[in-house]
Amino acid sequence: MNSLRSCGLVMTWPAMTSHRLALVGALLSCCVVTASAHADPDDPRDQLAQLAAREPSLAEVRSAALRFAGLDHRPAVDWSRRARWAGALPQLSIKLGLDHADDADLSRASSGTERLDLGRDRDLSLELRAVWRLDRVIYDSDELRAAQIAHSRQRERTQLLTHITTLYYQRRKLQLAPPSDTPSENLTRELSIAELTAKLDAFTGGEFSRALGTSPR
Repeated sequence: MNSLRSCGLVMTWPAMTSHRLALVGALLSCCVVTASAHADPDDPRDQLAQLAAREPSLAEVRSAALRFAGLDHRPAVDWSRRARWAGALPQLSIKLGLDHADDADLSRASSGTERLDLGRDRDLSLELRAVWRLDRVIYDSDELRAAQIAHSRQRERTQLLTHITTLYYQRRKLQLAPPSDTPSENLTRELSIAELTAKLDAFTGGEFSRALGTSPR
């Protein structure tokens, strides 16, 4: 005979009415308890999991800091490519000239009289020149400057990410520190957390506080 067993309850199918089925369903819902409901608030691992669930991750904070500092992209590769292909384009120059010349024309008429005609000529010239620097296609001096800028930006990225990581985990350690019996020590810890929060907020342009659901201070 088929029967239903859950939390010590045994009922046979023929004897079950609609009211009893509703009662069984209520009992089963009470018996199903997940492991997270029994989380120990004093366990640092559970505290860490709760903080990770409601606060931005380190990767998110680092990405926000790079965006705010303008270091989230690496344009040096494009700079080097553009500098090299610039040699394939000609350098154009245009020269416009205007020359004035005085002319004297002596003519003799049939009557034997001479006539001197004075005049001025104007010559307009236009010169267009195109010069190709094909040597720049192979190597351009701007590539060296682009490489230097890329190296400098990479150093700035590394320094920023290292600093953000230090601030992030200093704050997390203070959050997980057990409360002290001395109120002044607890107040000092809260102020240190607030200070680190403000620093992370400054490096991310306010995104850290917005992710926490608080207003930037």
